[in-house]
Amino acid sequence: MISRSYSFCRAVSWMALLVPSTVCRTQAEEPFDYFTNNWNVVGLKDYESGSRITPDNELVLAGKMPVEIRLGADRIPLNRRNPKLAMHGWMPIILVTAEEGPVRYEVAYWATPLPDVKDWKGAFDWPTEGENFLNWIQVKAINTTDQPVEANVEVAPKANAQVPRTPEEQRGAQVDKVPTRRHAWSWQLPPGGSAEGVARYPFFPIDDPKKYDEEDPQLWLSRTAEYWQGVADRATRIEVPCRKASEALLAAHVCQLIASDHGEVHGGEDFYDIFYPRDGAYQVMELEEAGLAEAAAKAVQRYLDCQDDEGRFRGGGNQGKQLDANGQSVWTLWQYWKITGDRAFLERVYPRMLRAVHWTMKARRATPAPFTGVLHAAPADGECLWEAQHHIVGYDLWNLRGMLCTADAAGALGKAEDAEQLLAEAAAYRKDIDAMWKKTGLPHFPPSWEKDGTHWGNTETLWPTELFPRDDPRVAALSRHVREEFAGGFIEGTIQWKGRGNVEAIHPYMGAYTTMTDLIRGQHEQVVEDFYWYLLHSTAAHAFPEGIYYQKRMAWSHTIPHVTGACNYALMLRHMLLHEAGDELHLLSAVPDWWLDEGQEIRVERAPTHFGVMGFSVRGTATGVELTLDPPSRAGFPTCQSQSGAGFPTCQLNDIPGTNNTSARQVRKPALRPKRIVLHLPESRPLLGTPPEGVEVVLRSPQKTRWDFPTVVKLYTDQAGPLFEPIPGLVPLPLATPLAADSCRMLDLTPLANTDPFRAPFGVENPGKYLFTGLPTGVQTAAGVPFEIIDPAKNEGRGLVVLHSPRAPANRTWPKQVEIPVGRQGKRLFFLGNVHGWDSQDPGTGPWGAVAEYVIHYADGQTQTVPLITGRTADEWALPPEAEETTVAFRGQPWHLSILGVELRPVEISKIVFHDLATPAAPVLAAVTLEQ
Repeated sequence: MISRSYSFCRAVSWMALLVPSTVCRTQAEEPFDYFTNNWNVVGLKDYESGSRITPDNELVLAGKMPVEIRLGADRIPLNRRNPKLAMHGWMPIILVTAEEGPVRYEVAYWATPLPDVKDWKGAFDWPTEGENFLNWIQVKAINTTDQPVEANVEVAPKANAQVPRTPEEQRGAQVDKVPTRRHAWSWQLPPGGSAEGVARYPFFPIDDPKKYDEEDPQLWLSRTAEYWQGVADRATRIEVPCRKASEALLAAHVCQLIASDHGEVHGGEDFYDIFYPRDGAYQVMELEEAGLAEAAAKAVQRYLDCQDDEGRFRGGGNQGKQLDANGQSVWTLWQYWKITGDRAFLERVYPRMLRAVHWTMKARRATPAPFTGVLHAAPADGECLWEAQHHIVGYDLWNLRGMLCTADAAGALGKAEDAEQLLAEAAAYRKDIDAMWKKTGLPHFPPSWEKDGTHWGNTETLWPTELFPRDDPRVAALSRHVREEFAGGFIEGTIQWKGRGNVEAIHPYMGAYTTMTDLIRGQHEQVVEDFYWYLLHSTAAHAFPEGIYYQKRMAWSHTIPHVTGACNYALMLRHMLLHEAGDELHLLSAVPDWWLDEGQEIRVERAPTHFGVMGFSVRGTATGVELTLDPPSRAGFPTCQSQSGAGFPTCQLNDIPGTNNTSARQVRKPALRPKRIVLHLPESRPLLGTPPEGVEVVLRSPQKTRWDFPTVVKLYTDQAGPLFEPIPGLVPLPLATPLAADSCRMLDLTPLANTDPFRAPFGVENPGKYLFTGLPTGVQTAAGVPFEIIDPAKNEGRGLVVLHSPRAPANRTWPKQVEIPVGRQGKRLFFLGNVHGWDSQDPGTGPWGAVAEYVIHYADGQTQTVPLITGRTADEWALPPEAEETTVAFRGQPWHLSILGVELRPVEISKIVFHDLATPAAPVLAAVTLEQ
């Protein structure tokens, strides 16, 4: 069995010459990975596709084809107990280690342009010569002993496999053929010796799969690292004393650049792979504040394509009928002007902003009583109010924000009459919002004016711009409500998302809006605590999720790495350090006190702000802190202009000493300095020396608790336990060597079967598509295991064993357990089924959180229990497979059956009891095979 043991040092030892600056962690400091489904991605900036890496460390090519890596004498596949790290902590060069006996295997994945492109440097940055690219998998085997050993590696596409489907696969890459290239290496390693093998897979299959076999992996690995380091070197530099925090920020930039397609910001790679104005607003802001000016300029252009004939900005995908994108798009255009100071851009987009606001004015007047004055009812996915029967508070907040931004733009452009009218309209709108709030009788803003729904847009009260006074009691009450009262309050330091019914989920990036509101309210210690809980909910390679089923530590629907999750982290860190509040600039509004300890340093360089580019450093000493400030100035900020014949603005650097910008349009903008710069420091860390000109120091109370990453990890693991409570004896599947039928006994389930998979698999007649249509019967082999699947036509209409569920039809009484006689000794047992109906997210019961169990009774009186746990060893039969410790055997539309294998004691088995645990789920068993 491949061990989970690893260290960061080991993971990068084979490329030590390439990454000499890597600092090794000790075994006690192994990186924490929250997720059981820790996906990641390798790819190139702005290509339409990227290669996701599954939780089991399979590399997914076009057509959803996973490439599997098998190691050791038994060809055991890599699995999710072999965590992923990123080179330098943030680059899209993914590192995995595994140990099999005396051999340590080190695996690296990365992506490059096809080696025969004409301009490989340009192709790293943009798909200059097509969308295909080359994936590299390098495996190094190291003999850790003083005796000769054999090492074995196989790398090959996983035949007949399908990775879990993910939400909204609108842009999934399709192919006419699939890769079949198989690599196999067997090495005799001397004591301490090593050997390497490299597999190369174009994302889209090519005619000659051996075409790039002679390309030098070290050369292309070096080029990959140099490219991404160059991106980081050009971006805003933010370094804080917490290594996890600094690395996660760079990883967030990478996540966004890979997911973007031709400059258009997308929500993820392969999932949510389209442009959403709502999510994109924060994504563009992250690009701006990261100093990635050219990417931000291209991304903001896409907003101008989303305005309809009525003037309304519409969302994409399922957001098309939702109303927040209108205000959020207007704010995005305003924010781009504020961060760049580009007046020409504002003049160009102002008419668009005004049209959008006029739509809001017209729409809110048309809303019938008793909701006149606010926007009409519309569906909302975040609030989980889909029927368009509710008036969503967040829609009003965002459209009010867009109105205020447009008024500000009008004033800046000298359009005094427009500004006056817009401010008057905003005042009337705010008055109507206040009136609606009073009707709710609540102390806070609810998700909808009807008070239904889960909290989302209603939490964006002070962030990203302040709609209400910071001391508005409704704002404080909402923060208190979601933190302490809503469904019992925050879980794992973040907000709950309840959806419909009792969904057990949390939502870190949505909870970030409450955190940002509290930052603006001055709740510095709460913000620091929230910040570290946010960091907790990431992988060891700093991939962030959307929502989380926290009881299973699973990112829902495999939406990871999620771009908005990454962006909201980046925005949180940036504004903790550097926050614009109207005409004020606030430094260190909320940072851990220990970041200012003696010898610690916070450094910010090349940071765009509403007042220009700036930088500062704060260094802790024994008696206080030292501040070095490079105040903001518009001179030197990248500005953008439209090129003739080009659809996107292009960026030029203006007036930067030492740069060659003779071709740029020279426009020196007058400096717009903040009214004041406020430096927030704890009383115990006073500023040494005289404050720089224009800087005011505000002292705050010291923090009562030291929050850092080890603290939050320990707090969490003490209450939640280890990531995996291993189920003893599980067999890695599929088998490297298929079992011979004559070595197996296929157990007879015909007397126990109680339902027809082709007519009514869960007792419901005429269920439409919800049938096991296409399930083969008779003796079938899957994942190397033969099974005998009952043909219901030959067994009185009974083909599956289905156990009890309280949600089953009242006229069907399923058993709570069945007993399968055995009377033989065996090596391994394999179960076909491991799915359930009626409750896709059944949390289970008991110490395992199981919905059912197989209890193996041995002749000597001992038993062995194999739990069926949703998300681990079982899942919903008609949803995409996501059970982590099974393998899919048979799949149709919409059904699937999976295989679970277990090692046995060398004792005769008397019987197997398939036992229901009285939860809502109805467990299913199709066949059982005993390997003798």
